[in-house]
Amino acid sequence: MSSPFGASIADVYAAKPNPDRDHRVGRAAEYPHYMWFITASFIGLLALCRLISFICSKLFGGRSSHNVHTDPEKDHRDISRKLRVRKLPQALVNLFRIIAFRLTLTIGSFTINITEIVVCALYVAALFTILLINDTNAEGVQFDISYWSNRAGALLASQLTLITALGTKNNVISFLTGIGYEKLNIVHRMLARSLFVLLCVHASGRIAAKVGEDVHETWFHTGVMAGLSFSILFFISMRPVRGKAYELFFYTHMALALIILGGAYYHTNEFVDGLTGTATYSHYIWPCFLIWGLDQLIRAIRLIAFNHSYFGFGSGSGTLDASTELISPHLVRVTLRRPAHFHWAPGQFAYLITPTVSLLPFEGHPFTIASYDSKMNAKEITSTSGSSSSKAYWKELVFLVNVRDGFTKRLSHVAAQKGTIKVFVDGPYGQRNDLSGYDNVVLIAGGTGVTYTLPMLLDIVEGARAGKRNCKRVVFVWAVRDARHFQWVLDAINSAVKLAPHGFQLEIRLFVTGSSTTEWDTVSTDSSKLESPGASSSLSGENTPNVKSPMEISGLQLLLGRPAIGKIVVEEAEEARGGSMCVAVCGSQSIASCVREALRFPTAGPASIMRGGASITLLVESFGYA
Repeated sequence: MSSPFGASIADVYAAKPNPDRDHRVGRAAEYPHYMWFITASFIGLLALCRLISFICSKLFGGRSSHNVHTDPEKDHRDISRKLRVRKLPQALVNLFRIIAFRLTLTIGSFTINITEIVVCALYVAALFTILLINDTNAEGVQFDISYWSNRAGALLASQLTLITALGTKNNVISFLTGIGYEKLNIVHRMLARSLFVLLCVHASGRIAAKVGEDVHETWFHTGVMAGLSFSILFFISMRPVRGKAYELFFYTHMALALIILGGAYYHTNEFVDGLTGTATYSHYIWPCFLIWGLDQLIRAIRLIAFNHSYFGFGSGSGTLDASTELISPHLVRVTLRRPAHFHWAPGQFAYLITPTVSLLPFEGHPFTIASYDSKMNAKEITSTSGSSSSKAYWKELVFLVNVRDGFTKRLSHVAAQKGTIKVFVDGPYGQRNDLSGYDNVVLIAGGTGVTYTLPMLLDIVEGARAGKRNCKRVVFVWAVRDARHFQWVLDAINSAVKLAPHGFQLEIRLFVTGSSTTEWDTVSTDSSKLESPGASSSLSGENTPNVKSPMEISGLQLLLGRPAIGKIVVEEAEEARGGSMCVAVCGSQSIASCVREALRFPTAGPASIMRGGASITLLVESFGYA
């Protein structure tokens, strides 16, 4: 029996010495170790960087960088003239941010930054360098395809552990590096496509060597099964298919992945990893089941811990009944009481599992948590803001769901009847963003991207109210197509304005991009609640007449047309000179690209920083399938 890796266990002892086979088998066994050494070293480097960043944030992150300015104009002139060498480390940090995260490559609707390009390129380069080196056989013939085939199979088997870890929601890589699994998804997809190429090389080598009697062997059948499953998964995972038929991808992905791992395990278990005759390549495969099973166990424990009342345990039975509301034909609001011990940070998301709406009982769908995990009591919120309807955004779990096909379409039918559904909550997931150390913050959202920026606004306001935030100025920018969409969260925005402490600068800029005329009476379901003594509102836009608005929220501006995002960001960067600024954006790729471009050179460049410009951090969440 021949072997796709070089030799079976029986062949190692029974076959005559074969220098060519020994080289192939030895290198196929040895080279995956090199790949894992490179990968582990890179992950260790990221973990070390995270540790250093954590230490620095504890030592220096709590200090406000703003000084008291008696004459702001004079200070700005002084700062702009002086080149401060002590600002060099900060300038280099900002230069790295620009190059690594704000320089991007856009292909259609897909955008990838330089860091992602470099990481993917380095991995692919390392993988295929290890695949193609030392391919001269014992007779001196170069580019022996049998060397490539054997080694491709071994590398493919060895990397299945990594691809499985990157595909789980609770994985050790995210734990060590602090990078959420959703951010690592691009590496997961790149790795999968690279392994598909290895599969093609491995299969081509076996075909070139002629299959012969191997076609009757179990290892051959299981290998073909795994290979065909991988091929099907490769094509249904392509961006156009995944975007148009996501539920098809969702259901088939797990099924095919299990078939691939099962087939790969039995396929590799027959063959020796090296010449010791003891280990088989299956030792790369079985940890995949352990990783997947551990992830499912952690999720199950979290589900039970956070959703115990769903099962009728304890006095809180029934608290996971979620109310649904069809705000517009394309938007559903889901609200439920916060489960005990469930805490989240602004910008995080959770999976909603709705057995009565989903096709499968434990099918989960991710949505950003639009509300804030407030420490304030409900009476304080209501008495200060004068609005009880906004309380949900401070004390409960609120999700805004875009209606498309499949699950969201079925959910909209329930919401049209204002139905109540049972919900499991799995989460929270995503990066925990701490904006407490920034002097100025700019929050930019398009459409339902407000679910990302609104909790950040509420967090900053509550922190400033409690004296736990350095932030002195927040600009909240939200663009929608129809003014009626403001009713999604307008009560919560109004409450944030009223809860803001004295001396805290809060500007709300709402843009309507879909029409030139607007009936503002349709903006709020109860405009009588939106009032603030002595407040002023304005509606202005380039070449558009002023339109009277019934809303009177202090610091609120209503404008027609698309926001000049780049101009807003640059102006706020100038306002934050001498301090630190964070810009958080969630919306379409065009909005994210506009912000990235505005925060490159010269606004956040080294020269600007060394002359007193603000040190700027950018957080981006974008719409669309990855």
